[in-house]
Amino acid sequence: MQFRLSSALFFVISLYLSVSSTLSAQSWESLLDSSDYYYDTDQKRALMYLQDAYSALNAENAGKPNGQEAVLLNNLGMLYWDVDDLGNSKKYLLKSVETWRNIGQTSNEDYVNALTNAANVSKILGDFGAAERFYKELQEVIGKTKGDRSTDYIKSMQELGSFYEHIGELEMAAANFERAHTLIEGHHSTVMVLMANSYSDLGRIYIKLGQPDKAFSFIQHSDELYEANSLTHKLEYLENLEHLGIVYEYLGKYGESERVLLKTLDLKRKREGIDQGLILETLNDLGILYIDLGNYEKAGVHLQEAFVLSKKIFGPRHPNYATAANNLASYYNDRGDLDKAFELFKESADIYKANYGEYYPKYATSLNNMAGIRRTQKKYEEAKKYYEDALRIDKVVLGESHPDYATLINNMAVLYSNTGDHQRAEALYLQALNLRKVSLGENHPSYARSLENLGLYYITHDQPKKSGEFFKEAIKIQVGQVGKIFPALSEIEREVFYNTVREDVERFNTIALKLMKETPAILGDLYDNQLATKAIIFYASDKVRKNVLASGDEQLIQDYILWKTLKARLAKFYQVGTAKLKEMNINIDELEVNINNLEKKLAYESSYFKSGEDKVYSWVDIRRNLKEGEAAVEIVRFREFKSLYGDDDNLIYGFSDHIQYAALIVKSDSYTNPELVLLDNGNQLEKQYYSAFFNSLKFGVTDNETYVQFWAKIQEHLGGIKKIYFSPDGVYNKFNPETLYIPDQKKYLADLLDVNFVTSTKDVVEFSRTEKNNEKTAILVGNPDYGHIPSELATNAKTSLYQHVSAPARHDG
Repeated sequence: MQFRLSSALFFVISLYLSVSSTLSAQSWESLLDSSDYYYDTDQKRALMYLQDAYSALNAENAGKPNGQEAVLLNNLGMLYWDVDDLGNSKKYLLKSVETWRNIGQTSNEDYVNALTNAANVSKILGDFGAAERFYKELQEVIGKTKGDRSTDYIKSMQELGSFYEHIGELEMAAANFERAHTLIEGHHSTVMVLMANSYSDLGRIYIKLGQPDKAFSFIQHSDELYEANSLTHKLEYLENLEHLGIVYEYLGKYGESERVLLKTLDLKRKREGIDQGLILETLNDLGILYIDLGNYEKAGVHLQEAFVLSKKIFGPRHPNYATAANNLASYYNDRGDLDKAFELFKESADIYKANYGEYYPKYATSLNNMAGIRRTQKKYEEAKKYYEDALRIDKVVLGESHPDYATLINNMAVLYSNTGDHQRAEALYLQALNLRKVSLGENHPSYARSLENLGLYYITHDQPKKSGEFFKEAIKIQVGQVGKIFPALSEIEREVFYNTVREDVERFNTIALKLMKETPAILGDLYDNQLATKAIIFYASDKVRKNVLASGDEQLIQDYILWKTLKARLAKFYQVGTAKLKEMNINIDELEVNINNLEKKLAYESSYFKSGEDKVYSWVDIRRNLKEGEAAVEIVRFREFKSLYGDDDNLIYGFSDHIQYAALIVKSDSYTNPELVLLDNGNQLEKQYYSAFFNSLKFGVTDNETYVQFWAKIQEHLGGIKKIYFSPDGVYNKFNPETLYIPDQKKYLADLLDVNFVTSTKDVVEFSRTEKNNEKTAILVGNPDYGHIPSELATNAKTSLYQHVSAPARHDG
């Protein structure tokens, strides 16, 4: 929707002035012609001539107002707008409105134009009371002159809705958009552009109201109408694409979100003469998305560009600059630069408050983000004040059912946990969980975060059973995201996602070890988690390869071969110095981007990803497909999750340096649960004992220790088993168990056991059970770093501090 009259309308009005004058006023008309002449090339000179024309006309009329003067005043206001002098723009636009009223002409088109412009400039300058009065009067005038079913009346209703959206009165905005849509459906359903724009308005507002499912339905309808009716050349289509990308992100469909936002950015950049502020929106939204995907390098590039562009376009006191500052601050926060982050959060908060007042959603978001930093810095009283102020604002502006309100409740719970008020913290964690369940649904990533928080809370309060229940549900949701997220992720991004899931799995493993005597069935959950998460990255990539090569699509196959070739080339270039690469005129950064984009294209076009996620298997499925004398063995490497002391001597929980290995064994007669063999000396296995094994091979000496340390306990549980399907992890990827020498029997394990390597033991179900795996090749999966693992303290939530230009979000925890 237009915030101002176009230059074309400016000239139409000027022409009307010239031909409608019946007075001998050649001097002011000549000045007006000169103003029109310079409008496109020198707006300051055009303004000078127009100001002189107004003075001459006023003198000629001896100060008596008339319609010509009212039109000139409107044009003066708009020309001041063009030169970015909004103060004078408002002054002359208000005088135009007042002049029309004084001469009693408040039903013509020129009065409607002046009223529209006065409303828009008042909104931009933050005079919301005046803006609201003008928008309401505009609707009333159009209703009387053109009827309350006309398209102009509907558009005036949408303008009022946009105003309420701008000031954060989201329910009022939705009511106006809904009323406008009802009128369109009843009287203008064949005007496709009107229908498409209306659906887009509704989708956008329901994103902000925290109802992404409803928003998606409206935005999808809008997108279909734009495309079916050849309306994709319109700017409104690009804006709707932007909203579609945002709503995909809200729904946790990150792959689709990235695809749509990249398409939007590409279309905007190709469009000649586009408002740079529209490009700024998409840069901002992509930056937020890449943070959610853990791709901080790309996020930083997009958010920094958005920040610089916003300052150039809008200046350092504009709300759009504040949003860009907030998001760049969030990036700095994620990278650990807390002082720089707080400074930018504070700057954005001050701008929002100055422009919109205290009761505004984005101001509350900035307060929340400032509180998060102060909490991290252990400035708890200051953090509490910011959180309480933000809660008070959100309760009034958004309501208690909004997802952002739930985020604040969650963050208050984290604060109370930090300060030792555990009873209040538990109550707030549960409240946040229930709010997210209602507003976002049980499959949303934010709901999973609340489950994680409660899992962490209960494990720190020595309630492992309760903790395990919450972690189990959180892991299930995260694994369910694989089919939605993986189509758009590169291998590096998949690894980032996997590591997110892995931490919860490791915590659950610690809990399972505590509970296995009391609840042996929990070992089944431990096994199922391993099936669902182990080698996620490599397994998905293998699926792409198989499906591409079997597709019969020559272009797809050629793209895949090109991708593999470029990857190999890149690997070689990494070994060449930068000076040599420059000499060879090779841009390695550009090659990385091309490979990443090609990889994403392959992922989208692969039938595997189009068909969704793999079938989910459990340990019971494995058991049913094993023959007598066979077993499946999953090796699990995990860090111990235990109590630690922080720098301030407070007891906290986190991952220690202690590595543990577990062998989970399923046999054809494992009817109750898998068997567990715990190897508690993981650090020694990875360093001391593997080094001894390696040296025995290197120097050709008999190795009497490796079997004892790595396999003897496992073999005790394999009595009578002749064949195993073996899925290794960690250091177990670095050797073949069949080569281990059994000192007391003076034979090798291969003499006792047929070891069949598999990526995951779910391959027992997926592959033909009659096919013997003759290639005893270990596929490298699991954690590739076998060295020192630094102590890593657990956090109570993931971070998402970012604000879409069109919909605010805030730091979660």
